Amino acid sequence: MGWLRVGLVLAVAVGLSLPAAADSMTLPSPWQWLTVTDSLGRSVRAMISDAPPTAPVAVILPGSGCAPIARARGNGVAFGLQAVLRQAAPDWAVIAVEKPGSAGATVSSGDSTQCPASFHVEHTLERWSAAVRAAVTAALATRTPSAVIAIGHSEGAATVTHVAHHLPRVTHVVHLAGSGTGQAYDLLRAAEQRRAGDPMAVERVLETLGAIRANPDSADQFAWGHPFRRWSGYLTHDPAAALLASRAAVMVVYGTADRTVPPESSEILVARLAAAGHPVRIVRVEGADHGLNQPGEATPAGLMRLFGALPSWVSATHPAR
Repeated sequence: MGWLRVGLVLAVAVGLSLPAAADSMTLPSPWQWLTVTDSLGRSVRAMISDAPPTAPVAVILPGSGCAPIARARGNGVAFGLQAVLRQAAPDWAVIAVEKPGSAGATVSSGDSTQCPASFHVEHTLERWSAAVRAAVTAALATRTPSAVIAIGHSEGAATVTHVAHHLPRVTHVVHLAGSGTGQAYDLLRAAEQRRAGDPMAVERVLETLGAIRANPDSADQFAWGHPFRRWSGYLTHDPAAALLASRAAVMVVYGTADRTVPPESSEILVARLAAAGHPVRIVRVEGADHGLNQPGEATPAGLMRLFGALPSWVSATHPAR
């Protein structure tokens, strides 16, 4: 499925090169490594930018795949979405978390077919969320931030809803071009749109969903570029229910020309939150694609514009409770 591939390609494509000792992966100012142990006993590596102890803390998660959060590039280090966010919100402490099991990965494709076997075992919604929560909790141990923001793009958007549900200190969630209803809906919606040229598209999706349910823990069987083990958690996850169980105020952002995640998925999420009285803001970017770029724009123009508006939204918006 192309919609999962796009998310991570975007994250790698926006990397910025800064002076650093590439061989040792020494990070340039204002970044530093943060290594923690999560609730599953795994060593989790993250990076965080310097900021005053009361500054907002924001964790940002990219789309699917196993690309590293930082990699040597020439005489510098290439970063992903965290560099774009830091540039737009320089007063925030920005966190990026390495996906467990991805050590040694160099691919930028958003599917998992070229990822290490360890990644196929480790990367599930629940286990990825546990790693993110551990990194954020460690960062908060020495801070008293005015806000804790969880930002996710594509697959990362679904993941931050799980993080917010299980980490009460999250005050704000930014859901970017992600599934608002669960990924089964998105897959079936895409298949329905192909039905005219492919009459059996929906039936094949249903058949594959059945195979995943029959073998939910398989790290060797793949569908749409990912192991069944990865799919089983994301297919059954309900982003709206997770957010309603959290205290986080929510911003849902989507492009009307997104051909990867159907815009209706985001609209359903907003409707469910609004009907329950949960604080939610919808940002509908006319003509924008999955990367939130409008016609004629190149990545990361759309994200840069959006991220620049986040500080004022966070300061003006209070969590649900």
